[in-house]
Amino acid sequence: MVPGRSGLAVLADVNRAKPALPVIILTALGEVDDRVAGLDSGAVDYLTKPFSLKELAARIRAQLRVAAQNRDHHAHRGRYQDRFHLTRGASGRTRRAADGVG
Repeated sequence: MVPGRSGLAVLADVNRAKPALPVIILTALGEVDDRVAGLDSGAVDYLTKPFSLKELAARIRAQLRVAAQNRDHHAHRGRYQDRFHLTRGASGRTRRAADGVG
Protein backbone atom coordinates (compact mmCIF):
# COMPACT_ATOMS: atom_id res chain seq x y z
CA MET A 1 0.00 0.00 0.00
CA VAL A 2 1.13 3.51 -0.74
CA PRO A 3 0.90 5.61 2.43
CA GLY A 4 -1.94 8.13 2.20
CA ARG A 5 -2.91 7.29 -1.41
CA SER A 6 -4.28 4.37 -3.32
CA GLY A 7 -2.04 2.65 -5.80
CA LEU A 8 -4.64 3.31 -8.50
CA ALA A 9 -4.43 7.06 -7.80
CA VAL A 10 -0.64 6.88 -8.20
CA LEU A 11 -1.12 4.91 -11.42
CA ALA A 12 -3.52 7.58 -12.74
CA ASP A 13 -0.90 10.28 -12.03
CA VAL A 14 1.79 8.24 -13.81
CA ASN A 15 -0.50 7.65 -16.79
CA ARG A 16 -1.19 11.39 -17.07
CA ALA A 17 2.48 12.35 -16.79
CA LYS A 18 3.94 9.53 -18.93
CA PRO A 19 1.15 7.83 -20.91
CA ALA A 20 3.56 5.61 -22.87
CA LEU A 21 5.33 4.30 -19.75
CA PRO A 22 4.42 0.65 -19.11
CA VAL A 23 3.57 0.00 -15.46
CA ILE A 24 3.66 -3.38 -13.74
CA ILE A 25 1.73 -3.35 -10.47
CA LEU A 26 3.39 -5.21 -7.58
CA THR A 27 0.87 -5.60 -4.76
CA ALA A 28 -0.53 -7.69 -1.94
CA LEU A 29 -4.05 -7.18 -3.32
CA GLY A 30 -4.77 -10.36 -5.23
CA GLU A 31 -8.54 -10.55 -5.59
CA VAL A 32 -9.86 -10.73 -9.14
CA ASP A 33 -11.59 -7.35 -8.79
CA ASP A 34 -8.30 -5.76 -7.66
CA ARG A 35 -6.40 -7.23 -10.62
CA VAL A 36 -9.09 -6.16 -13.09
CA ALA A 37 -9.17 -2.64 -11.64
CA GLY A 38 -5.38 -2.33 -11.93
CA LEU A 39 -5.29 -3.56 -15.52
CA ASP A 40 -8.32 -1.48 -16.51
CA SER A 41 -6.63 1.56 -14.96
CA GLY A 42 -3.70 1.27 -17.34
CA ALA A 43 -1.22 -1.20 -15.87
CA VAL A 44 0.33 -3.53 -18.44
CA ASP A 45 0.75 -6.32 -15.90
CA TYR A 46 -0.22 -7.15 -12.31
CA LEU A 47 1.82 -9.33 -9.98
CA THR A 48 0.75 -10.23 -6.45
CA LYS A 49 3.01 -10.74 -3.45
CA PRO A 50 4.72 -12.94 -2.68
CA PHE A 51 6.21 -13.19 -6.15
CA SER A 52 9.34 -14.69 -7.56
CA LEU A 53 12.06 -12.30 -8.71
CA LYS A 54 12.61 -14.72 -11.57
CA GLU A 55 8.98 -14.26 -12.66
CA LEU A 56 9.19 -10.48 -12.28
CA ALA A 57 12.32 -10.43 -14.45
CA ALA A 58 10.52 -12.53 -17.09
CA ARG A 59 7.57 -10.13 -17.10
CA ILE A 60 9.90 -7.15 -17.48
CA ARG A 61 11.65 -8.89 -20.40
CA ALA A 62 8.24 -9.52 -21.98
CA GLN A 63 7.37 -5.82 -21.72
CA LEU A 64 10.74 -4.89 -23.23
CA ARG A 65 9.97 -7.20 -26.19
CA VAL A 66 6.58 -5.52 -26.66
CA ALA A 67 8.24 -2.09 -26.55
CA ALA A 68 10.82 -3.16 -29.15
CA GLN A 69 8.09 -4.52 -31.43
CA ASN A 70 6.14 -1.26 -31.10
CA ARG A 71 9.26 0.76 -31.97
CA ASP A 72 9.88 -1.42 -35.04
CA HIS A 73 6.24 -1.11 -36.11
CA HIS A 74 6.29 2.69 -35.78
CA ALA A 75 9.62 2.95 -37.61
CA HIS A 76 8.26 0.95 -40.56
CA ARG A 77 4.97 2.83 -40.55
CA GLY A 78 6.83 6.15 -40.57
CA ARG A 79 8.96 5.08 -43.52
CA TYR A 80 5.89 4.06 -45.53
CA GLN A 81 4.01 7.22 -44.58
CA ASP A 82 6.97 9.33 -45.71
CA ARG A 83 6.97 7.50 -49.04
CA PHE A 84 3.21 8.02 -49.35
CA HIS A 85 3.53 11.76 -48.70
CA LEU A 86 6.39 11.98 -51.17
CA THR A 87 4.45 10.30 -53.97
CA ARG A 88 0.90 11.56 -53.40
CA GLY A 89 -0.02 13.64 -56.40
CA ALA A 90 3.39 13.09 -57.99
CA SER A 91 4.08 12.07 -61.55
CA GLY A 92 4.74 8.43 -62.47
CA ARG A 93 8.45 9.22 -62.73
CA THR A 94 8.55 10.60 -59.18
CA ARG A 95 6.60 7.62 -57.82
CA ARG A 96 9.01 5.17 -59.48
CA ALA A 97 11.97 7.09 -58.00
CA ALA A 98 10.36 6.96 -54.54
CA ASP A 99 9.74 3.22 -54.91
CA GLY A 100 13.50 2.79 -55.27
CA VAL A 101 14.05 4.50 -51.88
CA GLY A 102 14.08 2.33 -48.77
